[in-house]
Amino acid sequence: MSMLGLRKTGCGIEVYSCDTQKTHGTLRMSATRPGNDSFYSPVTLEPSCMLQEESDTKLTWVNDRLHVCASLNLKDSCYGYSARLHVQGSGCTIIRLIWELPDDNTYFPFVPAFMYGDNKGGASPWSTYPQLEFSGDRSYHKPWAAGEWLVRTDRSSHGFTSMIGSSYAYAMGGRDICLYADGSTAQKTGIGVSTSQLHRISFSLGYCNVPYTYSTVSGRNYFCRPDGYVNLDKGDVTADIHLYIKSNTDFFSSISELLRKYYWLSHDAVIGEGTVKEAVDAIAQALVDYGYCKEAKNYHITLSDRAESINQDKEYSFNSAGLPSGYLSLIKESV
Repeated sequence: MSMLGLRKTGCGIEVYSCDTQKTHGTLRMSATRPGNDSFYSPVTLEPSCMLQEESDTKLTWVNDRLHVCASLNLKDSCYGYSARLHVQGSGCTIIRLIWELPDDNTYFPFVPAFMYGDNKGGASPWSTYPQLEFSGDRSYHKPWAAGEWLVRTDRSSHGFTSMIGSSYAYAMGGRDICLYADGSTAQKTGIGVSTSQLHRISFSLGYCNVPYTYSTVSGRNYFCRPDGYVNLDKGDVTADIHLYIKSNTDFFSSISELLRKYYWLSHDAVIGEGTVKEAVDAIAQALVDYGYCKEAKNYHITLSDRAESINQDKEYSFNSAGLPSGYLSLIKESV
């Protein structure tokens, strides 16, 4: 990958190859406040400054009316950029970093475990799962088909969104939560993917389900709920993200490399070495600490119909697809 450069252009920051001057799209920032249908009228943040020091670059966007300032601290990497997205201000908001990619009608939208191309599959007229379909208007009668989908980051198995073109593969993603300065969780993060005609991907602090909730629950069709916003009155919010740019010579090789790269970027390295016994003990303790539901008196996994309150003196088996498994033999402490 050749050296990348950044320069201000209009309401965004252009990413380009220094040697060929080829553009790799434009980075923009928007903010959304709570309100009915507010996400379809986001407020644009204007780029205010760009500070560069060796391989580090700090980009800043502001909106004085909303009292919001967002910054992106970029570091060069072998795959594009590693970055920290930081926002400060007041009130509840969703800050969305949008990467508008170069025109290419061959883009294959790819969000692992969520979106593969346009997700049309067999093109059944009765399908109601998320699909990409370019249209100038929002379709109230078919909300699961839209030009762009926005969901929580953890809807992707690898925490990224991407578009694979004929010449380049582009991706953006990060952890599924953003944090306050004290390390506490501020909110879930979000990602977005669009059709080739719109050719944009996004990552946000806070999240929303647009145009339709992922589960397609009746009555929750459109975005108007405040539960995905970050509360800036509680402090500044940050998230580490990665911007990936790679020349594409083979579609399947690009997909494979992208999956491998983001897996290692989004997972903590194994700390130290241990024995099988220590691993079993850790899994058992995790089940005790996080897997048991006191109200239901069972674990958060399919149990047999005769499951009762569980303690170390009773050995009921987990039952998944009719296959008993002996997880309870790992439990060493009563719950």
